[in-house]
Amino acid sequence: MRPSLRAYQQLQRFTADASHELRTPVATVLSNAQVALMPPEDPLEQRLRLQNIAQTAKSMSTLINDLLFLSRHNGSLAETGLTPVDLCEILRSLAQRVLSPCS
Repeated sequence: MRPSLRAYQQLQRFTADASHELRTPVATVLSNAQVALMPPEDPLEQRLRLQNIAQTAKSMSTLINDLLFLSRHNGSLAETGLTPVDLCEILRSLAQRVLSPCS
């Protein structure tokens, strides 16, 4: 049981560290994108790209908050609350949004 407990504690530390390291840059990107959206001086394409940046940053912020929740969770996770995800599909979708900001 000790190896499982140790692995779980390491996972908690990792998620806490990762969340804290990512929070500041995401907040910076989000605030800069929102400020740039206020007085648009460039064509519509730039505005659409900035809107995409803001939307992606908000999604990343939600993910970070979820990671922080996991790092603070002291008990075992109920399997009924977990659902499998297709990580490849999530990454493909994110890459498509980043590489095609105007779509």
